[in-house]
Amino acid sequence: WGLARRGHAITLIDQAGIPNSLGASADQHRLIRHCYGAEIGYTAMVDEADAAWDLLWLELGENLYVPTGTLLIASGATDYLEATAQSLDRLAKPYEKVDPGTLQARFPLLDGSGVKAALYLTTGGMLLATRIATALALRLRRMGVTLLAKAGVTRVDTGTARVTLGDGAEFEADGLIIAAGAWLPRLLPGFAARVTVSRQVTVALRPPSADAARWTALPMV
Repeated sequence: WGLARRGHAITLIDQAGIPNSLGASADQHRLIRHCYGAEIGYTAMVDEADAAWDLLWLELGENLYVPTGTLLIASGATDYLEATAQSLDRLAKPYEKVDPGTLQARFPLLDGSGVKAALYLTTGGMLLATRIATALALRLRRMGVTLLAKAGVTRVDTGTARVTLGDGAEFEADGLIIAAGAWLPRLLPGFAARVTVSRQVTVALRPPSADAARWTALPMV
């Protein structure tokens, strides 16, 4: 999207559908927040990311972000929470220290027993991932981007910026951006030692109808 806005001619190739249900950005929602422990670089980038999302909403004609606020709790070691507070302080990001004793009264669906410390931020929320990817694909087509779905890449030549597909078709460009995730070592074996593949387990939960309203009002935890 960013390159298309700058006038580049782009062909996007994906081995699965577009959006890709196996991709890391699939699913009903993904969270965005300022809480990253001591990783102050990530914390600082969130504001820039929020501005980019706001620009995207304007171009898509719909806002696919649900603000929730963020609740960070520590029931064991509090190092991560304390590091987060220090990062937020350095960037002058407001937050509230929540007394663990009042946690359950304030957020009734949570059991506050055993919680040692808690922080609450009004920022943070849910990006409706699959809906965003679907809308963005439509937007890219309207911008002239060529999207090739279910087109597996079998070979990449980074020296000539050439891509070969499973059916033998070849594409050559001025440059390549390779975002193959867990499949990267197959295309670029030299990266195998630098890539660690992790399994992401997805669990879908439906709250009891009696708690639906309180669940909706709960911040991300």
